[in-house]
Amino acid sequence: MKQEIKLTAINPFAVAEQVLGKKVKWDSLEDPEETLSSVFNVPKKELFAHDSILINPMLSEKRELLSAEKAQARLKQFLDGKSAKRLSLKKSAISDRVALKEISSKTMEAIFAKSTPAGTSNNTEWNPSNVVWLDKGDYFEDLAELTDPIQGGLADCYFISALCSVAWSRPYAILNSTSPYGDEESPLHQVFFYNEKGVREFVEVDELCPCNPSTQRLIYASSYDEGEIWPAVMEKAYAKWKTGNTTQKPDYSKLAWGDPVEACRQLIGGTPTYMFNNEMTARQISNVVRYNSLDRKTINPMVAWTYSTQPAGCDYASAHIVASHAYSILGWDNDGSQYYVVLRNPWGTYPGVLDRLGGNYAGVINRLWNAFPYGQNGVFAMKVETFKKYFYGFGVVK
Repeated sequence: MKQEIKLTAINPFAVAEQVLGKKVKWDSLEDPEETLSSVFNVPKKELFAHDSILINPMLSEKRELLSAEKAQARLKQFLDGKSAKRLSLKKSAISDRVALKEISSKTMEAIFAKSTPAGTSNNTEWNPSNVVWLDKGDYFEDLAELTDPIQGGLADCYFISALCSVAWSRPYAILNSTSPYGDEESPLHQVFFYNEKGVREFVEVDELCPCNPSTQRLIYASSYDEGEIWPAVMEKAYAKWKTGNTTQKPDYSKLAWGDPVEACRQLIGGTPTYMFNNEMTARQISNVVRYNSLDRKTINPMVAWTYSTQPAGCDYASAHIVASHAYSILGWDNDGSQYYVVLRNPWGTYPGVLDRLGGNYAGVINRLWNAFPYGQNGVFAMKVETFKKYFYGFGVVK
């Protein structure tokens, strides 16, 4: 039975890049968590705790969901208080080319979406303070790839993980959902999503997306490939479709919280199936993932999500698993008789480390054999028994 799913995690690595004003190759750092700790002046053990305000500002002290406006205000207050002074990083922690700047309240305001006032009409543009709308590159450098979508400072992990799952299992689905037209100077895209009745609905978007005026970096979704913007444009189209906005500046704040299985359905149509790990054996979980895969790679989009509060006997922080967060399921792997679920964190970094498999994950995409190192770009393989314990549930659309 489907339950209401509202996932709330934002990407603190993306927020840190906004603070630093530069893109950071987190996976190349010896200790990326130490760097993140230095940026926010927060102890490492508190960064990824299941009740971390930095990751889940939507949760109150009593574990109740806050409104989007209160959550954004709470997180901004937290960051301003922790980071409003100049910080110094160890040279070994981050490239010398990354220079810290004074962290001002204006910098922080540019990161978090502010909702439009209640009662605003659908033809009103969303223009939060300290945001500029810019075209940051080409829609595609190549076809959509699983490593492309990276979540930004918005609690839409459910949508970014769905984008990744669709790009991996149905590589032409993203291409086919978009019809480009216009010219090189003013490109436009007609994008469709499937409504509750399974009917395609179209929206028209340009390539102007919210950026930080100081750094001119994308604030929300971005691509691993520099100069490629299809994840950002798809996120914009989704915001426009979800809000019914008729302008080219839809309200992104309305994307906060959501269901990754439903997002997959909205992207490709089909029928969603929800499964909950406490109702299944590890063998049953493994069988479902393998049934929806070919050559160990999913052929139907699959996603998983964690508990909002870590279960008894679990330590999310030490396992590098994020509470109230969505992940893409890429397929399965094995080491002899031990089976693993292959997942990707939509942050594009911070892969799980508990009961993980080493080496590479390989699969055929676009008729080419691709290998992705475990531990890079958020990709990891976790023992199916551990996945059952640490993850709340998973789903598939076909």
